[in-house]
Amino acid sequence: IYGCRAYVLAIQCFQLWKSTSILYASWFFLRRLCQTKMLTYLILSFGVLGVISHRLYFIHGEHHLYSMTYIKLWLLTMLSIASTIRLANQNSELNRESTYIAIIPVILYSNYSYFGSLFSSIVFYRLFEHSLRHFPGPRFAAVSKLWHLCHILRTPNYLFLDDLHHKYGSIVRTGMYEHHKAARGLNTI
Repeated sequence: IYGCRAYVLAIQCFQLWKSTSILYASWFFLRRLCQTKMLTYLILSFGVLGVISHRLYFIHGEHHLYSMTYIKLWLLTMLSIASTIRLANQNSELNRESTYIAIIPVILYSNYSYFGSLFSSIVFYRLFEHSLRHFPGPRFAAVSKLWHLCHILRTPNYLFLDDLHHKYGSIVRTGMYEHHKAARGLNTI
């Protein structure tokens, strides 16, 4: 049944391409792909993969040391998705250009799904499950160190930290894995 649907879909896309443009044919192909739920399953599987990869792998260790390996793995994954889609449509009557144009949204949706769920899982973990979550401090401090950088561009770091200690107390969470203790009782010269 599925092979027959794919053949009918390919014929319809080819007829559309003849009468209109390649972009419209690829849009029609993706719309029909969504109706057959293949793209939905692909997006859901990449979303689940993002959460699982954070929960089982990225929580442990210092992964900033392996960034080039991750980029190579990402490129390999995207090429394998593109080649799988191309091979699946090789026997259809779709022309080559519409197949290549149809590959782009599939790759974009899978990336949005994977990285969106990965970063959502990271933010959720840092806000609600991390061991430093009980220390007072700005909520952005738990998520990223970027907020600190933006503040110290305008204000010296010692004044910014002093303001945080006046607002939150003697111990303040200042980063994802950092907290700062106020040095009270020091004599000023």
